[in-house]
Amino acid sequence: MTNRTLTTKLLGTLSYTLENGTTMDAVIPLDGKEVKIDYSIFEKLTSEDYFKDIVTLTDQIPELHLKAKKTILEQFDGNDTLTIYFDFHTDELPEEVLEVTECDAIENVTKEILIDKLVLSGVWFSENANNELDLTFDFKLLPEVSDELLVVRFNNKGKITEFIHES
Repeated sequence: MTNRTLTTKLLGTLSYTLENGTTMDAVIPLDGKEVKIDYSIFEKLTSEDYFKDIVTLTDQIPELHLKAKKTILEQFDGNDTLTIYFDFHTDELPEEVLEVTECDAIENVTKEILIDKLVLSGVWFSENANNELDLTFDFKLLPEVSDELLVVRFNNKGKITEFIHES
């Protein structure tokens, strides 16, 4: 078994194995609160550059979280993936959306309110089809009632490369 230790400012020391990767519950300060997320580094990563980027990007999670939400807001009206994700919730789960947003009518739920209520549930690193490192954020609007994910993917420099709606 190949073991490796990664040291981050945000999460401290992380143990990584080539065969199993790293999976853990992590508590991260986001939006002035301590938020519990699933944190993973996929197995079979061997590049020294990947490990350097993983440490750097891990320490940037709070800033990248803000960047993701800001970009979602900026692209809210012109991005089909975002439209489908949020429309699903407001159309199929309106009572739950009203409860989480604390609004009295669905027409009073603004894009700013919806984006503010997104919860970061997972953060993971993996190698993509182009043999490059990706950082993926899994957001949920209604984590207690819906498994719908708004996935925000970053490259190894922290640039957002895509949005995906998964269920």
